[in-house]
Amino acid sequence: VGEEERERRATLLHRLTGILLYTGRLDDAIKAGLAASALWRDLGNTVKQADSYLEIAFLGHWQGRETESVKYVKSALECLESTPEEILLHAKAYAQWGLAATVMGEPTLAREKLHQSEVLLRQAGASDAFISVVSLWALSWCAYLAGTPQQMLDYALQGAEFCRSSNKPDWEPMMNYSAAWACMLLGRLPEGAQLAREALKKAQQHGVVGAQGWANLVLAFLAIQEGNWIEAKAFGESASTIASLLHDADLQARVLWSRSVCAGWQNDWPRASEDILQALEMAKQEGEISMVYPHLLVQAARTHLYAGQIEQAQHYLNQARELALSREYRQLPAIAQRLQGRIWQAQGWFDEAQICFERSLAALQELGDPVEYARTQESYGQLCLARAQDSDTQKGQQLLDSAHKTFKRLGVNG
Repeated sequence: VGEEERERRATLLHRLTGILLYTGRLDDAIKAGLAASALWRDLGNTVKQADSYLEIAFLGHWQGRETESVKYVKSALECLESTPEEILLHAKAYAQWGLAATVMGEPTLAREKLHQSEVLLRQAGASDAFISVVSLWALSWCAYLAGTPQQMLDYALQGAEFCRSSNKPDWEPMMNYSAAWACMLLGRLPEGAQLAREALKKAQQHGVVGAQGWANLVLAFLAIQEGNWIEAKAFGESASTIASLLHDADLQARVLWSRSVCAGWQNDWPRASEDILQALEMAKQEGEISMVYPHLLVQAARTHLYAGQIEQAQHYLNQARELALSREYRQLPAIAQRLQGRIWQAQGWFDEAQICFERSLAALQELGDPVEYARTQESYGQLCLARAQDSDTQKGQQLLDSAHKTFKRLGVNG
């Protein structure tokens, strides 16, 4: 408690911050981090103060508080203005800014910040495990938003290999659940389930609570793709419990998203609509708009469409499309095109619907997205059979046969 012990207290508080993070006590971790940064400030050590700010910024990520994370990253950069020679800390700050921008659904900004971090790292002529892992994870999810599923998988697997080679087993689960999500997009469900279960097992072994929540979430979505509603519910509940423990509104919103998708597959559209509207509210609780917010809007549009509420469906779809296009997403606008086609079809505007389905197919083929491509084929085929003009019946049956062949081959829901 003495004045001469302040430096040791600051050091211990900084170390305690990391321990509390991995054991899921995020509120206590933030308190420890803030106390450490205050002590370093009083001691006039701006470099250690900046390092503490970056630790707090990383804590914000695990609670979905990305705006707060960016605030502390900027505070760290302000501390480092007088010490340009601290190149590694500058690189770490930009890597974390890229991470936050990724989770906020801004892939262009994220890639810009990650590139700045990479340039600084090369300039320093050094390596940093934290920067490498954060960057690869962020690039993986940037690929989900604005790249291709295969790119997402490649970055995630590269990150997992880096964790193994650099002896960072507690970081590997976050890479594995990212790879599992990419496998799901590619229709490689058994491989995705194996990766997600491996992520969950290793996260439990190393006491990384946050990664356990995300692994359970991916397992819930994989179970939905397989049509296993009981497993989907169980994994979703496990993810929800951890999300509540961490006060992570983003994860809670995604769990509700999974419940809505599951209810939709079971044709319980009132419950699907209720869950997704709750997810949208949850996603806005912290004043954040995460990367999946436009996906939640698309799901809201889908639930209202199948509930026969066309006007509301169009309302949510317009919001989703505008947001996704402004952020330069690639997969989601293609899915939105398919949903727009269904809305036009429900209103009897078959020619307009056909244009939407064809645009969706072209975009999804370019992305190498077999699951969503087959789902658009199915929708297009149903349109042709409903319209029944000229060669529509033959074309529609061909589209349906191709789609169902893909569903059977991949073992996914049609």
